[in-house]
Amino acid sequence: MQTIQTAIKKQVNAVGFSPDGGTLAAHGIGGVELIKLADASQTQIPSPRSKHLSILEFDTLGRWFYLAGLIEGSGLYSFATNTWQHLPGSEYDQHILSLSRTNDGSRFAVSRGGIRDNRIECWNIAPDGKFSFAWTVRKPKAAPRSAATTLMDIEAVLMAEFGLRGSSLEGEGWFTHGVAFSHDNATLAAVGRTSGFMRTGSQSLRLYAAEDGKLVSEAGEFPDDLHFRLMFTPDGSGILGCADRWMRLLGRDGKLIAELTLTHNKASILGTAIHPSGRWVGTVGRDGCVNCLSLPDLKPLKVYKWGVGKLYSVAFSPDGTLAAAGSDTGKVIVWDVDV
Repeated sequence: MQTIQTAIKKQVNAVGFSPDGGTLAAHGIGGVELIKLADASQTQIPSPRSKHLSILEFDTLGRWFYLAGLIEGSGLYSFATNTWQHLPGSEYDQHILSLSRTNDGSRFAVSRGGIRDNRIECWNIAPDGKFSFAWTVRKPKAAPRSAATTLMDIEAVLMAEFGLRGSSLEGEGWFTHGVAFSHDNATLAAVGRTSGFMRTGSQSLRLYAAEDGKLVSEAGEFPDDLHFRLMFTPDGSGILGCADRWMRLLGRDGKLIAELTLTHNKASILGTAIHPSGRWVGTVGRDGCVNCLSLPDLKPLKVYKWGVGKLYSVAFSPDGTLAAAGSDTGKVIVWDVDV
């Protein structure tokens, strides 16, 4: 086990490993710290400020990493130019609730926009790193593939198809809290509510074809929660959703496989990651523990308590041999994992 003090003075909201597992990125308010694990050397990268940011994803081809968060915190950092870039689409709408990228590096998808204009956007990524608009889902029909490539054209497509600006969606919109690609890159799962502004206590699971956004199925429900996280199991058979006090695993058919509800007053789920083996899932929270739960039954396996305070984020290296967790004091814990 190794404890690394970063320059982040407060909580580490997100951690993530590079594709080769040799670099760990940690994000907190104001910056990203890139840590070379071989020698623990650190490089600081100032970033958009967002205390609500909780998603950090490396491009699987190593070209950049994504940051996603509410309001102003979203973008990508290019290693080719060593600069931050807006996510493609509207440079004025960086309000991202959820982000997922495919394992082959050919697409990424987001839930973008607030109550009045929330939508799923899917973007193609060419081998040279150029983005092109693929499809979008709104209320919840998918818009057709478009040849538009400029920001103004993309906005024109979205406005023409869905009338995003200036329209009230209360009571009729499709508000997406989570998106996740399957590991075979063929399916995008999305969880949201159809009631728009009004919270209903539950939200629906929908599966879309990653290539064209066609609705494949709609079955199963998760509790309605703004701080929602969604992910596929590695074998693609299950979809895991969780928030602060609960976790639920559904099959592709929407049927409940397992469910966990936390009752201890200090217990919480602030960060979640499924181990690449698919045999277990790790969670972290305010109690400062890393809780390991077996899959698919979500039964307790093991608990790590590192004594560094509350934990806000967790990640596994691509080969599953390392794990990392970020604390509320800027410390990052890295430890070996038995695979």
